[in-house]
Amino acid sequence: MVSGDRVRTAVERLRRDVALWSDVLAQDLTERLSAVAWDRARVVGRLLAGLDDLLAHPPPERSADGAHARVHERADQPFEAWVVACRALLAGRAVVFSWDPPAEGPARTLLEQLAERLPSLFTLAGAGPAPEDDPAFIGPPRAAERVAFVRARADRELAAYVLARACLRRSGRDPRAVRLAWVEGDPARLTRYLRRLFVETLIGPPDDPTVFSGPVDPVTRDAYLACIEAWSKADGVQTLVPGALLTRAGDPRTYLAPALFTAPAEALDRPRAGPMLVLVPADAGQVQAAMARVRRRGADVLVVLGGALGPDDRDLIAPGVTAVLGALLTDRLPPGLPEPRPV
Repeated sequence: MVSGDRVRTAVERLRRDVALWSDVLAQDLTERLSAVAWDRARVVGRLLAGLDDLLAHPPPERSADGAHARVHERADQPFEAWVVACRALLAGRAVVFSWDPPAEGPARTLLEQLAERLPSLFTLAGAGPAPEDDPAFIGPPRAAERVAFVRARADRELAAYVLARACLRRSGRDPRAVRLAWVEGDPARLTRYLRRLFVETLIGPPDDPTVFSGPVDPVTRDAYLACIEAWSKADGVQTLVPGALLTRAGDPRTYLAPALFTAPAEALDRPRAGPMLVLVPADAGQVQAAMARVRRRGADVLVVLGGALGPDDRDLIAPGVTAVLGALLTDRLPPGLPEPRPV
């Protein structure tokens, strides 16, 4: 049996190697996901923070039976499986690790080194589908599109930046993207801010450190164009910013201009894809009812509150709920988003 100290040393070594290889891992994200500079730094930074937190607060008990666990790395959720696997290892479980194809390059090398350090505990199963039907599968779960809710008291400028960032990251290819937002109260000021952000946000090649999002694949392009055409023709839907293809001289890659719509609650039964956002004006009762429906079906939500949690907001302290409370801090804006100004 491998000692707990040996497992901890292996995880510490992995954390050190991730830090040493951070630039190489970031470049790999460029090649695999067309991730731009700020997004690459965020992904690698979250992996390092996750390993740091795990080492500072390891599982309190080691598994007595050493039961194995299945962990799967999803291509569009890079490195999320690494922390899940290390948590299981520190808990005394053997881990069988698989991944979506392709998974060559520096990430694969670091995983192979971890397997060499823990030959009886960490096994690489290779590329293949996620073993979600296996009782030993522990994650990470497949990420899914979130639904946003903007409360009446929320600062409209803050809400616009939160929604734009959540919608436009990776040009809408983020698996946790927001494409539907319920807005309590008058949406006019929010839509003015969003119009500006959707028109002025910089989109370009991943090696340009000033852009917010990069190119897309043909599947995303085709799905997006079909969706925005359907929404633009739907009854009751207002097009605020029409989406389109973008071209850059000398660049064969595909870029998308984002789309922004408003729609009534009864006109939401259409697919959404890519960098598009549908705003649904509603009163407080409709917003509460919609949030309850979304949470009952297990979807994650993003709530822009604007201020501290009140007595009626305690149910927002729950898994799957991201609540945005504070003010907009311009020094934390990713590159490519325009600076705030009155609209």
